[in-house]
Amino acid sequence: AVGGSGVGVFVTLGRNGFLAMSDADMVSWFARLVDEPDLRTAIAEHNRTTKSAMSWAASLVRTDAAYGRAAARAGRRLGRNRQVEVGRGHDPAS
Repeated sequence: AVGGSGVGVFVTLGRNGFLAMSDADMVSWFARLVDEPDLRTAIAEHNRTTKSAMSWAASLVRTDAAYGRAAARAGRRLGRNRQVEVGRGHDPAS
C-alpha cells in the first residue's frame, strides 16, 4: 500500500502487508515477495485468517456514530435509524 496515507494505521510491515513511499520502494517490496515465498505465504495466510478492523461494515458503524455525536452536539436527532447492508448495493445516504 502507499505509505503516508491512512492505510498505515492498520498495515503492519511484513505481517499483513508493506507500505511504499515511492514507486522504487513498491518495486523493492514486490521483489522481496518474489524472492521470499515463505514471507509471501505467511502474509497471505494472515490476511486470509485475520479479520481486519477496517472493514466497510466497521467504517459505516463508526461513521454513523460520529454523525450521531455531531447531531447530539447540535441539539438534533438523526431523522431515522439508518442501517446499511454492506455489499447489497444500498446507499447509506439514501
